[in-house]
Amino acid sequence: MGKQIYRAFSNSQKLNGAILSLHAPGRTQSISIHEAINAANHQGRTILVCEFVDSLEQSSLNNYDHKLVYREKRKINVQAGTRIELGDFDLDFVFPDDALADGEFEVNIVSFVNTPLIRKSDCIDEEKKKIVKFSELLAVYVIFSKKSDTEFRPAQNRYIYESYNQYGFLVVDVDRFDKFIIEKLGDGVHNIVQQLTTTEIAEELFARGLMVLCWGITPWVYMVNSHLTNQDTMLFPGNCDPICSGEYIFSRDIENVCVISGTELLNWETGTRKDWPKLKIEGTGDVVRLDLRILRAPTSVAEDLIPIPYFNIWRKEAEVTQAAPILNFDIFSGT
Repeated sequence: MGKQIYRAFSNSQKLNGAILSLHAPGRTQSISIHEAINAANHQGRTILVCEFVDSLEQSSLNNYDHKLVYREKRKINVQAGTRIELGDFDLDFVFPDDALADGEFEVNIVSFVNTPLIRKSDCIDEEKKKIVKFSELLAVYVIFSKKSDTEFRPAQNRYIYESYNQYGFLVVDVDRFDKFIIEKLGDGVHNIVQQLTTTEIAEELFARGLMVLCWGITPWVYMVNSHLTNQDTMLFPGNCDPICSGEYIFSRDIENVCVISGTELLNWETGTRKDWPKLKIEGTGDVVRLDLRILRAPTSVAEDLIPIPYFNIWRKEAEVTQAAPILNFDIFSGT
């Protein structure tokens, strides 16, 4: 069993006093999520996720590198077909048929704050850290588990949450990428951005299966992960179709990669090894697909939406003769 429904909010205050109501024939139960929000002392962007799992090991919460700020656990009895609502918000879900009909569920209510990596860096001053703080994301999970007293199990790959500008990010095996740069340009410091835009280096890197590049996207904060839909741990967001995708030739023997901000290419020094976030690319094949999903949290302005972007990178068995990267994508307009 594994079902998921969620909503995004521009501000956690919109959820003040929020109550989840469970409606069954002849009975209504209520679950407050107010305490989970208050404990985080967070005012900005918020996602509320309801999940139905066999055990907590299946929850998409395991994909986050988190430190819980709130956790509450309780037992409830439910009937198949129980309907769940959240106040006046557009959240209406029917308990899945595979919930083994009537029975007892454990409910875990948890919250944590996701902070862009750049805010933890020593490379930005306190003023910029204050600005980046507005990019923090509060996640509130309400997890209905058929099994009791199970625990979360952190996934091997967890979301990389970082701030990227118009240069986006690249995914590479640093040693192989560096070897290629030395072969073409020699040791030392190079402006790789200039090389990518004025020479054939980009095409060579793509053709050799040495680089996944996402460039020209809206400066914003993004989450990047590698996950297959058939894994035990659910993907978040799971029922949100990709808004755009790229496909890349990528050497199948490159398994572990670094996700590097494109700004690093402006002043790339061969032989340098920084503490870049790492992923293991899931799947098999010589082709990598990069999918972008976007949750949108309405602001107080009508029809103005705050995007919450998620990238998922995964391998597949296919034949691709030329890379089709994600380039010049506007996450606000969706084009």
